[in-house]
Amino acid sequence: MAAPDSQDAGNEVTLPTEDAGDEVTLPTEEEVDEIEKLGQAVKLAKKLNLSLKGLKGLNDIKHRLKLHLLEKAGRSRKPGEVVNMVTEMRSRDEDRRARLLELLQEVERRAQ
Repeated sequence: MAAPDSQDAGNEVTLPTEDAGDEVTLPTEEEVDEIEKLGQAVKLAKKLNLSLKGLKGLNDIKHRLKLHLLEKAGRSRKPGEVVNMVTEMRSRDEDRRARLLELLQEVERRAQ
């Protein structure tokens, strides 16, 4: 695993790309969290040369992006942090599913 070229205080890491002179600036974990569209996540993953094989949606891609950021920064999650991260992701997923169900029920009521 190659070391990053530079790293500033904001956890921003700049990596060289295969094209001479081009650099990829890695987003922060917070910026990855803010991605709301699948297309944005796919574009970023491709820019970072990440495989999307086996991934099934936006949250999977965001998780892969976060793991990549941690790897490039030379850090790994402690078991407790992983549990907290998964718990938080699950909670957000449950909230979104509940909201989606509410929207679908509203559409169904209006259709009758």
